[in-house]
Amino acid sequence: MLTWDRIRKNRLKLRDDFNLDFLELLRCLSDKGVFVNIEVQQIRSKLSLKQQFDELFDHLTSKNPQQYVPVVLQALADIGREDIRDFLQGIWITC
Repeated sequence: MLTWDRIRKNRLKLRDDFNLDFLELLRCLSDKGVFVNIEVQQIRSKLSLKQQFDELFDHLTSKNPQQYVPVVLQALADIGREDIRDFLQGIWITC
């Protein structure tokens, strides 16, 4: 998966069903150089958490997917959300 299609399509599922801590993801992606400081400020300047979540994904999906999709998948693993990473990769393991 080297497009943003699956993330765009499942954006609300990530927020509502997976309960993704997008602020932790934002921090991790910033540490990895995906977002520059001005982008982080723009995201955090939104009044509600929902608006911040939407702004994060708007910024993210405007970037080159070939370069940044692998970084996002690694960041999800780094913050302990392998379940979301696997879902986005189309790997859904049920017990």
